[in-house]
Amino acid sequence: MPKVLLASLLAALSTGSAGAEEPALDAAQKRDGASEAAVAAPAPEAPGPATPAEAADVLGGETPGEVAANEEPPSAEDDLDAVIAEILAGPAAVDEASAAKCVVRSRIRRTEVLSERHVAFHMRGGKKYLIQFERRCMGLHRHGPIRLESRSMQLCAMDTIQGRFAVGFSGSWGPRCLIPGFEPVTAEQLEFIEEALRAGNVR
Repeated sequence: MPKVLLASLLAALSTGSAGAEEPALDAAQKRDGASEAAVAAPAPEAPGPATPAEAADVLGGETPGEVAANEEPPSAEDDLDAVIAEILAGPAAVDEASAAKCVVRSRIRRTEVLSERHVAFHMRGGKKYLIQFERRCMGLHRHGPIRLESRSMQLCAMDTIQGRFAVGFSGSWGPRCLIPGFEPVTAEQLEFIEEALRAGNVR
């Protein structure tokens, strides 16, 4: 075979194999580039804690701190009211049907001021009643004197009680407080209520 023809065939073969290697090289380069891109791409960040504003959306417009601040803790007086209500509703509770709107004044053996909001009535025959004012009746103080005012021989709801301020030797009578009603109690309940009032340092 002439040398010129042999050289032409070799040149054609080398050109063909180079052309076949180029697509393979390009594909390998693309794979390497994709791997590098995958390595270089940052991993997605984990969600962080909710911000106060985000928490506010969940809580209806108030941040957790605001919710805690807006919740007023119960006062000692509220706690005491709950204790007394529990005592009155306990096993020794008196039938509510025996509650009275009036008591006969001549049947009152003695009265006992337990606090500025509580007065016990000890009746002849052993019955006992408790008056609970919604607010403090100024002038009432434990075991202090009181003055009852009624429009008949009975003392009824909406009649009045006054306590006496201990000022100087004579003192003065406090404002008239409307009686809300008479709640029947037992001696045991009264004892528990007195203990609760003393424990709460209630005057």
